[in-house]
Amino acid sequence: MCQTEDKLVVSSGDHKELKILYEKMGDAACIFQCYQKAVEYYTMMLEHAQKSGGNDEELKNCYFSLAETYKDNGDYFQAIYHYEKEYELCKELKDGLNTLSNIADTKEMANLPLDDVKAVYERAFESCRAEKNLKEERRMVSRYIIYLNRNEHKKELDVAYNLLKSLGTPDSNEESSSSDSDSEDSQTKLPVGADIDLDELQDVSDNSDEETYEMSPNKKRSKRFTIKKNEKGETQLHTACIHGHLQVVRHLLDLGHPVNVRDFSGWMPLHEACNHGHLEVVKLLVEKGAAVNDRGGTYCGGITPLYDAARNAHLQIIEYLLDHGASVNTKTDDGDTTLNILKTYHGGDKIHEDQWPLYFKLIERLGEGMEKAGQKAEPCPRSRSFGFVDEDDGRIIKIRMSQPCEDGVFLPNKNIHNYTGCPNFDPNIKVDFS
Repeated sequence: MCQTEDKLVVSSGDHKELKILYEKMGDAACIFQCYQKAVEYYTMMLEHAQKSGGNDEELKNCYFSLAETYKDNGDYFQAIYHYEKEYELCKELKDGLNTLSNIADTKEMANLPLDDVKAVYERAFESCRAEKNLKEERRMVSRYIIYLNRNEHKKELDVAYNLLKSLGTPDSNEESSSSDSDSEDSQTKLPVGADIDLDELQDVSDNSDEETYEMSPNKKRSKRFTIKKNEKGETQLHTACIHGHLQVVRHLLDLGHPVNVRDFSGWMPLHEACNHGHLEVVKLLVEKGAAVNDRGGTYCGGITPLYDAARNAHLQIIEYLLDHGASVNTKTDDGDTTLNILKTYHGGDKIHEDQWPLYFKLIERLGEGMEKAGQKAEPCPRSRSFGFVDEDDGRIIKIRMSQPCEDGVFLPNKNIHNYTGCPNFDPNIKVDFS
């Protein structure tokens, strides 16, 4: 990589030479999963390919490399734009269908609605009809049906099945050549950067988590599923869990993405889903075998998914994790407990009035679990603030206790002057209307 940089510095300015050098730099950046840097190199590659009068095939590869790298970096709309630029240069039907398939997949990953993805497949169907190619049309309709099934679009499935039925069944010659006609969906292609000799790159760690690729003579990246990490070490599954993209999470897991995988800090996808409050994603991860009591990596401080959910007051997630084997007794490296972080939660104004019963139920459940294990449940600290939405006028009432309750728990109540549920309740409590 350093040698390539040196060549860039002393380059004579020949656009073809610069195009090749920037391509190699981009390939190397992809191998090290520095996708933002790879985008910069591939952009320069494209610029010099255009200036050198590169043919359509060269430009197609440039757009493809940019599209794949933007997708790996989670910038799905830029990826779609560059796939579209690649599609404009496709002359063969199969090439065009493969690119449209990539566009459809990327729109699905971006969590775009059914109509957006459906429109892409309809373009593919029209291309097949224009070429009178029933075999490719059947393949694309079958691909569309898989998408509909995966995302549970049941109303559209009947229409798609009827369309597939109307296209008839493949003849024996067609079936015998299926390995060739399946286009790029089932083929393994050479990933961008696979021609780089990593032994020449001195920054490679012996403990690298990078995937190995199977080689083929084609320059394009593998269409098979490959785990990719961004500069934080987050995989596609981490990113989908952070954003709460349930269907993308399901799709990735169906493709074989491991459920228990760490980013560079040591967080797992379940940590991210619990931290950001995506209950349905949490359920799916746990069903697929996520480690509910994982304490994170070296730099995570011993924080479990349960603790992550508690410090953000994601109450339903806390309840679900407890129902599915989460330990109430695990302490962080600092000795903190899930019970304590939930009791001392400083974002009470995010807890709606109808959630308080669940809150206190969880406090009681966590406390009982600790007592059974011989641990003492400490009371809430002094000057603890809570709040909830007053549905009568939308104001947030913040209540501050001057003393902790006897059992470490107190209950906010709209009718505060009549509330005597806490033995240490201060009748002169200050109520802040904001």
